[in-house]
Amino acid sequence: MDRLRRFVARTVAYAMALLLSAVWLASALVSLHQPLFDLGKPHVGDAIIGFADVLSLSPSAVIKLAQLLANAKLLLGAYLLASVMVPIWDRLRGRFNDDEMLDLALFVSAVASIVAAAPALHGGEALVRTVGELLLCVLASGLTAYANATPQPAPPSRSTGWQALRQAEAKLIALRVNARIS
Repeated sequence: MDRLRRFVARTVAYAMALLLSAVWLASALVSLHQPLFDLGKPHVGDAIIGFADVLSLSPSAVIKLAQLLANAKLLLGAYLLASVMVPIWDRLRGRFNDDEMLDLALFVSAVASIVAAAPALHGGEALVRTVGELLLCVLASGLTAYANATPQPAPPSRSTGWQALRQAEAKLIALRVNARIS
């Protein structure tokens, strides 16, 4: 029964990561199809321009920075998609695959969601989307941690090596004490 729960937890975690991948890929494709990338969005464009002012970038460099950020979204979505597909491919080939790639992808996605939320702190809709992305990251990470947890072993029926060593030490001390008294 526990094995079934772990399998279901891992499957749901990968489904959440797949959904998160779709969100990042869709956002990147929308940004890449706009002529000014994300510079036309109200708070995001202001943040990009403000960051470019700090770096003293030229107007063409600002557009390249916006394109770089849109491409970073695309790369993150592709990495999330790969972190779901590679373990599936490995399982089909009979290899064991741990969930490190998925854990890293979820962590990077959470950090990127927090960074993307910074300019949207004034708006409600973007903040709700960011909270949803973070919630997906946390839930998927928690489910993979549950799926990877080792089951608790049953208590040993006989004494283990350390317990046997402690018992032998206690008997030796008791013999020494008895020898001194006699």
